[in-house]
Amino acid sequence: MNRNSKIPIVAAVEWLLGGLMLLRRAPQPLAVIGMLGFLIFLMAFTGSAALMRLDLPVPLSWLVAIVQILLAPGIPGLVFAGMIWVMRDIDQGRPAAISDALRGFDRRRAPSLLIAMSPQLVVALSMSLLFPAMLTPEDMRHLAAAAEKLQELQQAGTPPDPAQVQVLFEEVPVWRILGWLAVSMALSLAATMLIVLSMPQILFEDRRGPAALMESFRVCLQHPLLILAYIGLSVIAFLVLAFALGFVSVIVQLLLGPVVAAMVSQMAMMIIMPLWVAGSAYCAWKRLFGAASRNEMTEARASVAL
Repeated sequence: MNRNSKIPIVAAVEWLLGGLMLLRRAPQPLAVIGMLGFLIFLMAFTGSAALMRLDLPVPLSWLVAIVQILLAPGIPGLVFAGMIWVMRDIDQGRPAAISDALRGFDRRRAPSLLIAMSPQLVVALSMSLLFPAMLTPEDMRHLAAAAEKLQELQQAGTPPDPAQVQVLFEEVPVWRILGWLAVSMALSLAATMLIVLSMPQILFEDRRGPAALMESFRVCLQHPLLILAYIGLSVIAFLVLAFALGFVSVIVQLLLGPVVAAMVSQMAMMIIMPLWVAGSAYCAWKRLFGAASRNEMTEARASVAL
């Protein structure tokens, strides 16, 4: 289809339902792939946390910080790209292979995929710089003192009542902190949308990272209401899934205890949600870019043949 044509807002619902249908077509292989992604994420997070505890001189600490940045979001992002590839295999009638789930680590595509994840890093750095700009050192001291007193009350086993909480945070600029959180969430969702739309272009169209990001940005500007609807519905889907898993965890807690219930709930969320988002991202790419990409590739091959 023409990338300049308008797409109805209802397409956002179709993308989420399409991702869910792809999950239902191959539940067992996708569960294994999701477990593999969860284990890789856990290893990356553990390695990143271990690097944070190292006491190194300044030059080495900078190098460790760069490695940590690549470990924390980079490796899980490459796994997520592999999940998108697997979703296309399922959609085209091929089996979901574990080897295809590692397509994001291909040395030809991995650099572009890492570049495509740069908006999330830019947002994180920007918001970390904005936070101290919005709060004075005195505000930070009030916030730290209130948090410390609240933790002491919780450790004492006496849950604080609303009046105590109001007194504790009386001198804390709550509205400025909430404003910072709102801006952070909005920018993070926007950056995630750019990344989600860029990855299929890199995987299936052989675009470079910057070109894929620019094309994703252009499409987001062209269909703002559609993209906002997709983001909003994705957040609602996340909340619905969290509620359903919370209900399941209550049953597991009655049978096996709270620790096992918490582990099962968190693991299920981190397995199901990335796969669902990967499926919906593939459906979004297919609607926004897929047909146009095939036409462009056909025309390119024809021109080369001529």
